[in-house]
Amino acid sequence: MRWLCLVSLLLLQQLLSAQNKFFTSTGLRHLDTAISYEKVTERTGRNDGPIITKFLKSVGLREGMPYCASFVSYVLTVNKIPIPSIRSGLAQAFKKSEYVVSARDVMMGLYTIPKGSIIIWEKARSSQGHVGFVIQDWKGSNGITIEANTSPSEKGNQRDGEGIYIKKRRIVPTDILSIKYFALVFYNKDDKPLIPINGYKRAFLINQSR
Repeated sequence: MRWLCLVSLLLLQQLLSAQNKFFTSTGLRHLDTAISYEKVTERTGRNDGPIITKFLKSVGLREGMPYCASFVSYVLTVNKIPIPSIRSGLAQAFKKSEYVVSARDVMMGLYTIPKGSIIIWEKARSSQGHVGFVIQDWKGSNGITIEANTSPSEKGNQRDGEGIYIKKRRIVPTDILSIKYFALVFYNKDDKPLIPINGYKRAFLINQSR
């Protein structure tokens, strides 16, 4: 009877391990890297700590600076992602990526954004913003992301929070801090900037001349 219990326990552990692998492996190495930092928090709540400082240093910034864009840049760099080529500590810099689409077009259903893409916020009448990664294909107004320098709930500071969290987000063009763009990520410079759009394939137009 004891051996039967042991066998059952081993089978249960294998099942749980397989389920965990399914939920944590995205099939995209840069996205797996980003998710591996989920729930990393600041040491004292001042944009500090060894991991956060590592992100900041990757773009030449010091501890204590905002790090959402540094996190994105670090993930792209360690995975040797060629597109986008931008590496910056400024969130809005990513709207100048090689292939970008307007969030308004996504909200209208013209585009489906593939997982692993970069999501970009802008603060009205400001150079400030926020940035993260889309962790599931984004259709319409709502999606799921992983972001750094944000809060675990909707009540905290969304662009200057204390850690790295998976978030449910919504495109609301009238928000002061609103989602404005998505930037595509490519593993090969020769990849064509095409994604499925309502059953067809169509190239992005924004920044496509770069």
